[in-house]
Amino acid sequence: MTRWHPEEIASGASDVEIFDVIKARAGARLFIHPLLHAKYFRADDKCLIGSANLTQSALGWAMPANLELMYEVLADAQMLRDFEKRLFAVSFEASQQLMNEMAAAADLIRVTGSYPKQLREENLGYDDTSTLPEDVWLPLCTRPERLFQIYARQDIDWIIGWTVEAGQRDLRSLRIPAGLGDMVFYRFVAASIQQTPLVQRIQEAAVNVITPEVGRNLILSTVDEQYCVYSPEEHWNTILAWLLHFLPHVYRQPSGSNNLQKGSEIGELRK
Repeated sequence: MTRWHPEEIASGASDVEIFDVIKARAGARLFIHPLLHAKYFRADDKCLIGSANLTQSALGWAMPANLELMYEVLADAQMLRDFEKRLFAVSFEASQQLMNEMAAAADLIRVTGSYPKQLREENLGYDDTSTLPEDVWLPLCTRPERLFQIYARQDIDWIIGWTVEAGQRDLRSLRIPAGLGDMVFYRFVAASIQQTPLVQRIQEAAVNVITPEVGRNLILSTVDEQYCVYSPEEHWNTILAWLLHFLPHVYRQPSGSNNLQKGSEIGELRK
């Protein structure tokens, strides 16, 4: 299991090539957790905990290999079993499509020649005292087409105050790094939201048409109702707008409806 963030891939702290290495091994699967930071490896009844990330250099599969420190512990400790249970409950299996998206976003960051720091509270201009749990993502900004404008602080005085605040909370929740151009920003958000548990469940359900009622139930069964700011119906309309704006190559909306389904063609991300 690993996490993929485009800026970490661009800087070499993580890599997507590990996907091909693991997929080439019989029975091996790679899982993604967007907020994973632990260095934890288990094989049968043994665990290794230490410094090594899930990269080819850290595992000694590429030269020059990193010098890593790992400590062996028994896997039957209750604390470790609880950790694994929580981890797999909100993780998902890596796919070729996701790998391609993350690699493309990282390549665009490399072109800029810099790896900007992540947004901090003081950069966002507000004090968020109601931070969502790390495994929860539910977009609040109902105007995703305004998100880059909010991110770049371009003429935000003309945007309704709650739209700006909601957009800032979404940016912090998704851990968008500062200083990105519009295309890199767009690809970063598109790649990041695909790693969230909610969008993963939507992707699985979208093999069939997702009606507003089904979408409402997906939200309520993925995100605790105490974290809902709007009604479930309004939250569905918001996530629908995000998916259609940032992932138009994946999803489409049948004309005249609030339904969602997978698109018939995979193309370039809309600018």
